[in-house]
Amino acid sequence: MKKINLLVIILFTIAISSARAQNDTLIIDINKAIEIALNENLSLKISQTDIEAKQEKIKELQGNLFPQLSASGQYMRNVKKPVIFMPEGTPFGPTLEIGSDNSYNGGISLSLPLFSLSIYKSIDLEKMNLNLSKEKYNEAKIDLIYNVKKSYYNILLMQESYKVIQKNYQNALDNYKNIQNLSLLTD
Repeated sequence: MKKINLLVIILFTIAISSARAQNDTLIIDINKAIEIALNENLSLKISQTDIEAKQEKIKELQGNLFPQLSASGQYMRNVKKPVIFMPEGTPFGPTLEIGSDNSYNGGISLSLPLFSLSIYKSIDLEKMNLNLSKEKYNEAKIDLIYNVKKSYYNILLMQESYKVIQKNYQNALDNYKNIQNLSLLTD
């Protein structure tokens, strides 16, 4: 957490100093800073992707409960028809051709799981896993907002402290000039 705070403070300081170096003013209010952090944070993007993957996994598991229809087909071409050799003296002759030049087979299968405890348990576990991922996402989001606000207010405090230090320095210079002027008058 301290590394994140330090990183945010450094980034804000660099942004402010680079804006001053270019004689431009970079004005970011706290809401804009939070919006930028929420849109650009890699951890939140990864958490969101993880949530979407778990939602798709639940849909996949629920798909196992739907009826499944499958079809198959087969085609066979006989170059020569199969033959059966017959004993002598049969009315069909010494060989009998059977079958046809082309053969077709087809089938359709429909299956529906009536009850599968493993599928229902898998769906329940994946839903709990999804809820856990959502909570982790919300926790990361709340921590990020907290760190941005803390860093933002620290920067404002540093800016005000800088102004106070400059005023003290100017006051010290004025006192030094007054003392020099008094010493010239007394000489």
